[in-house]
Amino acid sequence: MGKRSRRERPRAETTRRAPGVEPSPPPAAEEKPAAEAQVAREEKPAAEAQVAEEKPTAEERPRVEEKPTAEERPRVEEKPAEERPRVEKPAEERPRVEVKPAEERPRVEAKRAEERPRVEAKPAEERPRAVASHGLGAFLLHLHPRLVRRRTLTLRATLGLGLATLVSLGLVTLTGLLLLVHYVPSVERAHASLQELETLVPLGAFLRRLHRYSGHAAVLFALLHLARALLWGAYRGAHRRVWLLGALLLLTTLATSYSGYLLPWDQDAYWTVTVGSSLFRYLPFVGEPLRDLMLGASEVGQPALTRFFVLHVVALPALGLLLLVLHLFRLRRAGGLARAPGAAGPGEELVPAAPELVRRELALSLLVLLGLLLVALPESLPLGPAPDLARPDNPPKAPWFFVGLQELVSYSASFGGVLFPLLLAGLLLFLPWLDGGERGGGEPLAERGAALAIPAATALVAATAILGLRWWGDPQAGASSWLNPASLAALAALGVALLAALRHRSRALGAQALLAGLLVALLVFTLAGWFWRGPDWALLWHPGPGRGLP
Repeated sequence: MGKRSRRERPRAETTRRAPGVEPSPPPAAEEKPAAEAQVAREEKPAAEAQVAEEKPTAEERPRVEEKPTAEERPRVEEKPAEERPRVEKPAEERPRVEVKPAEERPRVEAKRAEERPRVEAKPAEERPRAVASHGLGAFLLHLHPRLVRRRTLTLRATLGLGLATLVSLGLVTLTGLLLLVHYVPSVERAHASLQELETLVPLGAFLRRLHRYSGHAAVLFALLHLARALLWGAYRGAHRRVWLLGALLLLTTLATSYSGYLLPWDQDAYWTVTVGSSLFRYLPFVGEPLRDLMLGASEVGQPALTRFFVLHVVALPALGLLLLVLHLFRLRRAGGLARAPGAAGPGEELVPAAPELVRRELALSLLVLLGLLLVALPESLPLGPAPDLARPDNPPKAPWFFVGLQELVSYSASFGGVLFPLLLAGLLLFLPWLDGGERGGGEPLAERGAALAIPAATALVAATAILGLRWWGDPQAGASSWLNPASLAALAALGVALLAALRHRSRALGAQALLAGLLVALLVFTLAGWFWRGPDWALLWHPGPGRGLP
C-alpha cells in the first residue's frame, strides 16, 4: 500500500477549544464501520493501479534459453572396445563355480546296438539315377513329374489307354500333313487327286489307309480311356477339371474324325455326311441353323467340302491341341494319377520317373505304332466311285461312331434324337459335380457296392436294349415315340442307378451306374445299326415281332 496523501489522512479528533466552550462528545459507535468501508472503496482502485505499474513488461522479463537440438548438441565419439578402460574385479570377489565330483555327475548311457535306429540302404534299382538334360530324354521328362508312385508303373493303373490315344493322334496328324501335299479340296479334283495318290505315288495307298485307321483308333482309344476313368473313379476331387477337359477333347476328336469323312468325295463319303448332317435337324431350335452353317447350303456341295476341309485341317486340330495341353497340365497340377487320399502301403512309395516310366511308355508307344502299321498293310480300304447324287446307298449310314444315334433316331426323333443324347452329354460333362464324391479313385470299382452294382446295371440295360430290338426294332413293328428300345433302355438305366444309390446310400454310385448303363445302351444300338441293319433299315436277323429268332 502507498502512503496516504495529506487530504486522505483523517483529521485529529482533538481540536483547540475556545475558552469557556465545553468539549463535544465523541461520535457514536455505529458511525465507525461506515467510515471504514468508505475508505476501503477509495483505496482499492489506487492499489490495483499500483500493482499494474509494478508488473514487468515482455522486454523486461528474463529470457529462458532453449535447449539445443540433436544436430546442435556436441557429439561424443565412442571409443573402440580395446581403448576402453577395463574394470576387473579381484579374484576373491569373482563368483566361484564349483565342479561336482565324477560320482555326482549325471551319466548318459549309450544305447545298445540293437536299440539304435538302423538306416537301411535302398537297393540299386530304387535309387534315383541321373537323367538326361538335353535331347529326347529332356523333352519326355517335361511331360512327367520327377517322382511318381510305384503303382503307376504297372499296366493296371491306366491300361495304357491315354498314351495309346496320344500316339494315335500324333500318327494321324503326321500322315495328314503328308496327304495335304497331293490333296485338292474341290468337287472336281478331290476324288481324282486321291486316285492319283493311290496309283502314282509310292506307298500313297498305304499312307491313306494308315491315316484312316489311325483316326479310328484315336476315337476308339479315347472312348475306352473315358470308360476306364469312369470305372476307376478318376474324376473326383482335384481331377474334376481333368475329366471335363478330357470329355471336351473326346467330342473334339469325334468332330475332327467326322469332318474328314467328306474329303475323299466318293459315294460312301457323300452319303455318310448327308445322313450324318440330317441328324442335326432333330435338335430343337439350333439343329437347322447348325446344319446350314456346317454345309453352307441346303445340300452337300462345294461349300460343304471347303468348310469340312478347313475344320478338319485347321480349326478342330488347333482346338484339340489346346485342350490336350490343358488336359495334361491339369493332370500334373492334380498330382498325377488319381489315388485315394491317405493311401499307403505297397506301391505308394515314390520312385524316379526316369528311366522306368519313360521306358515303359516308349515300349507301349512302339507297340501301338506297330499294331497300326500291321492293320494298314492289307489293301482293305479301296477308294469308292465318284458320288452319284441320284442313287443313294441302301441303307445310307452315318460313320460308325454316329450310327448309334442314327439307330436311336429311327425309333423316335424326339426321344432318340433329342432327349437321349442330351441326357448322355449332360452326364458326360458334369459327372464330377453330379457325383458329389470327394474321395479319389485309382482302383477299378473302388466305390462301396460298385463291384456288384455296375456290372448288374450294364447287364440289365444291355438285355433290355436287346429285347427292345427284338420286339420294336423293325420299322414296321409299331413302336411309338415314347415306347421303343431307346426309352426302355433309358428307363432301365435310371431304375438300376436309383436302386443302387438308395441301397448303398451313395449318390456317387448312382451317377456311375447311370452313365455306365447309358453308354452300354449306346454300344448295343451302335452294333445293331452297323452290323444288323440291311436295306430299308430292316434288321437282317429279325423277321419281325412274334415270329421268332432265325
